Amino acid sequence: MLRRRTWVEPERRTVCPKPPHAETRTAVRRTANHIRNRTIPLKNEQRAAPSTWRQLRMQFPSRRHSALCGRGEEEDFHLRGEDSSYRQKCVSTAIERRRVPTAACVKPTCFRRRSLKLGERPSEDARFPGRETSGPVERQQRWTLNWHARGPPAAMTTGLLEKKGSSAAPGQQANPYQDTFRSWVVGVACAWNFFWLTLVNRSSGILFVAILDVFNVSRQEAAWSFSLIDTLASFTIIVCSVVYKVVDTRELSIIGSLIVSGACMLCFLAFRVQVITVVLGTIIGIGQGMMYFCNTIVINQYFKRHRASGNGIYFAGGTLSSFFFPPMLFSIINTYGLRTTLLFLGAISLNAIPGSMLLESPYSRMRRIDRHKKLRLVAVDNECTPEKIKLPVERAGNSNVEEKLERWFRSQLAVFAFLRRPIFYVIVFTGITFSFSFVVFPVTIVDFAISRGVARHRAALLLTSFSTGDLVGRLFSGVLTDRKLLRKDHMMVLTYAVWSAAFFALPVCNSYELTFAVTVALGMAVGSGGIFNTVLLADYLGVRVMPTTFAMYRMVLGIISLIRPFFIGYFRDRIGTYDGLYFLLGAYSFLIALIWIVISIVQYSRGTKKYNLK
Repeated sequence: MLRRRTWVEPERRTVCPKPPHAETRTAVRRTANHIRNRTIPLKNEQRAAPSTWRQLRMQFPSRRHSALCGRGEEEDFHLRGEDSSYRQKCVSTAIERRRVPTAACVKPTCFRRRSLKLGERPSEDARFPGRETSGPVERQQRWTLNWHARGPPAAMTTGLLEKKGSSAAPGQQANPYQDTFRSWVVGVACAWNFFWLTLVNRSSGILFVAILDVFNVSRQEAAWSFSLIDTLASFTIIVCSVVYKVVDTRELSIIGSLIVSGACMLCFLAFRVQVITVVLGTIIGIGQGMMYFCNTIVINQYFKRHRASGNGIYFAGGTLSSFFFPPMLFSIINTYGLRTTLLFLGAISLNAIPGSMLLESPYSRMRRIDRHKKLRLVAVDNECTPEKIKLPVERAGNSNVEEKLERWFRSQLAVFAFLRRPIFYVIVFTGITFSFSFVVFPVTIVDFAISRGVARHRAALLLTSFSTGDLVGRLFSGVLTDRKLLRKDHMMVLTYAVWSAAFFALPVCNSYELTFAVTVALGMAVGSGGIFNTVLLADYLGVRVMPTTFAMYRMVLGIISLIRPFFIGYFRDRIGTYDGLYFLLGAYSFLIALIWIVISIVQYSRGTKKYNLK
């Protein structure tokens, strides 16, 4: 522990007359040096930074400082060490009159030239440099490190947390787990969870063709089961945003894993096209919705600086499943049939449970640690007697109840303040492109290649080529934006320009090799754009309200996704080709690219680094 040096009040103190201007500066300098070289007891066992007190003393020399604080000059020059309330009053008065900068703009120097975050504990070798010495330099270093370790005084923290609304709300403890080693562990756990619970989606092209062959139904009817998965998942996210207030993400993720596995096994027991459409589309959609909600909320809570990279790792888990399972499922279906394949999918989906056990929200973890600390408090004797205890009785009218209800109603409406932000609707329109492309293309690409005369085993490899580009886009696009090599709006323009060009080029491909290359390029664009939708929600609308913003975002996508089977059935069953569908998706992607070009121009003209579209 640090040695505290206490200052003993001198036995005798003379009251000096008002000194001249030069003597006043000398006295202020002596007082600042005296305060710097000793520990000042403050409220809540906090200690002040020497640079802060030095600025305070230089801002208030002699008369002006005494007039603000209400004491004489002789007491101003000889401050007593135990008078902490007097110093608190000086600092508070200075902040209120805007004569001293608040703690948000105070930047004290730090030992070893590494700035520690507020609340971060320095290492042992950094906290006790030169322990055997007691010179002014060593004391200054310990002062600065103690300032970083314990934080500023209570009166100096005004406006600090309020300015960082996305990471720390007023009156709430900041998140100490952001961008730590545990953040990357949680990112890998989300990828593991996403890997096993999206096998049906990633193998949708193989299952789509198998349902057409086994049950002899139209393509519109076969596409309903895969479209309902995304729709039910979107509406489940809305329910999870409410349940999240009482149930943690870890429990929700475990329940979702069990639901997905049980739904696949239920399709094995009741092997009918109606049951597969309902069970595969609704029950699996509910389980995947719980998984999407938990992974998205947790990954954005654990990351701030490397948020795009963390989301890239998370989404890469689903991409990796496309490398191995489509060719494997194609062989299993040819050997054992579709019914046994569904049982196999249900069994291996249980592997997602170990990853779900690590998806504990950081705020729930902090509350659990605080409860454990409170349980360790040592009990003391209760000196109160029944005669001494008097409970106050409050008498209030109905007007207070009405005021509380009105305040509660206003606070609930404030949660939906993001609906007035135009950037939210831009993100929603961008997400519609991703929702259509990410579901329609894997479902139709195998059937599209077979209609062009490609063999089935070679057509199944197009899903692998799409996943290869998807993985590259998800991993490297986040690195480019996190390292400030490319801004997010520029990345969105580049992504959707390539996206549009790939969809326009796909119908005109004359060879299998050219189709293979286009699917790789499309996968890179889809992977790059897919991770930024939730990142934009977290960066520009806040992490605290992300359960609500993500729920509204997914609700719109769920409603729009209901028309996907009609598009697939219209272009393939009536027109006879998917060319028109791909041209339509390319045109819409080009429109999204134009919107992001406008946003980039507006942002560049304003010369700011944040979206402030009003």
